Amino acid sequence: MKVPYSWRGFTLIEMLVVIAIIAILVGILFSVFGPVREQARQTQCISNLSQLGIALKAYRTDHGRYPFAPMYDNVTDPDHPKYVGGFSALYPTYVDDKSLFICPDDRNIDGKEKEARQRNYCSYNGQVTDIDTSDEDTWKFDEADYTHIETGATISDAPTRTYNYGGYENSGVDCYNSDPDDNGYYPYMTGDPPSWLTDEGLKRKHYPRLMNRQAPDTTIVTHCIHHRGQYNKDTEQMDLILRLSGSTDKVNRKAWQHYDSGEVSKFVKQRE
Repeated sequence: MKVPYSWRGFTLIEMLVVIAIIAILVGILFSVFGPVREQARQTQCISNLSQLGIALKAYRTDHGRYPFAPMYDNVTDPDHPKYVGGFSALYPTYVDDKSLFICPDDRNIDGKEKEARQRNYCSYNGQVTDIDTSDEDTWKFDEADYTHIETGATISDAPTRTYNYGGYENSGVDCYNSDPDDNGYYPYMTGDPPSWLTDEGLKRKHYPRLMNRQAPDTTIVTHCIHHRGQYNKDTEQMDLILRLSGSTDKVNRKAWQHYDSGEVSKFVKQRE
């Protein structure tokens, strides 16, 4: 004689327990996958920087100099505005894949990737935020006031560029682009060289910046700032840097930008 099969469904408490267990497992998985995804993005960023470094050296060989400081040009051809100088100057002769210009963590161009590529936008040239595709001026570099590392003078409305052409300010911005004097010289091209160079027996031409054709291999070409938002604390933030030697490093932003009063930061000295 067969015993009738009686099916009993889950009780409310049992269902809540199962849901709670699933929620805990999902939370654990997200906590694991998050850092893994970020590590993958940083690896891709390092690959981008390495390839751009190779292209930069090829440009230097052909032209006898490095690309000028980047700027957003919406005047020369208003119908087709684009970035010129900096890494953007490498396209298309030295870089034919514009995806190398974009850091995977660059949130400034979310939803605007197509327009960014049309404009030769590069994550590694400098900081741009609040881009509005209907307003050309929002594609320009952000501007801020800075203090000249050598003279203490205030530099007003300087673009927040990370491509190191004229020289870094302590915060890591290449802001030395004030208007030239009557003779066509910029402030960073005249006067005595800084003491941190002369103390090593070096001259102004040895300043670690790309306006120097003979800049040392330790010169930092750029630093990627787009990974900072992935860290919970400011003290934990890491930047990725590219040197003229082609080497890339992952460094703590606060540690290497720190400097004592009256001294030049390690960031500006750019010594390994």
